Amino acid sequence: AATDSISLVLATSVFVCALLRRAGSRRFLFFEKYEKMVSDAMQDCVSSRIIRADRKENLYRSIFSRIEEYFRSESPFLDADLNIAEVSERIFTNKVYVSRAISECADTNFCQYVNRYRINYALDCFRQNPSLRVSDLAYMSGFHTVASYNMAFRRVVGEIPSDWMRRTVAIMKRSTCGLDVAGAMAV
Repeated sequence: AATDSISLVLATSVFVCALLRRAGSRRFLFFEKYEKMVSDAMQDCVSSRIIRADRKENLYRSIFSRIEEYFRSESPFLDADLNIAEVSERIFTNKVYVSRAISECADTNFCQYVNRYRINYALDCFRQNPSLRVSDLAYMSGFHTVASYNMAFRRVVGEIPSDWMRRTVAIMKRSTCGLDVAGAMAV
C-alpha cells in the first residue's frame, strides 16, 4: 500500500511537470531540475516491483515443488481429515504461501488439488483391482462420503465413477482377450 501511494505521488509529479512544460509556465523552471529525478525514482519503483514479482514467482514454484514431493512420497491425501495447516507445517511454511503456491502453479485451490490426487489414487486402485466398488474407492482414497467422491470424480475425470468403471472394465477385458488370442496363436 505504501509503494502504491509513492507511485501515485511520483506519477502525479511527472504529470504536473509535463503539463507545466507544455503550458510554458514559469513555475516549470523550478520543477525542471526535479523532473528527471522524479522520473528516475518512478523507473526504480517499477523495476523493484518487477523484481519482487519474479522473487514471489520463484518462491511459489519452490513451495509448490515441496508440496508435490510431499504428496508423492507420503500420500497425505489419503487422510480424510487433511487440511492446509498440516501441509504447511510439514513443508515448513505458512498456510497463505501453500494456498498461493497451489493457486499460482496448479491453477486450482487446495481442496481441488487434494481431490485430484485422491481421484488419481482411486483410478490406480481400480485398475489394479476392478472388483472394488465405488464406495470402497471413495473411502480408501480419503473421502468422507461417496457423494463428495462422486462430485470430485466428475470434476477431475469428466464422468461419473460407475460409467468410468464400466468402460475401464470393458477395455481391460478386451485387452486381456486380445493377449490371450495372441498368446494362443503363438503356441
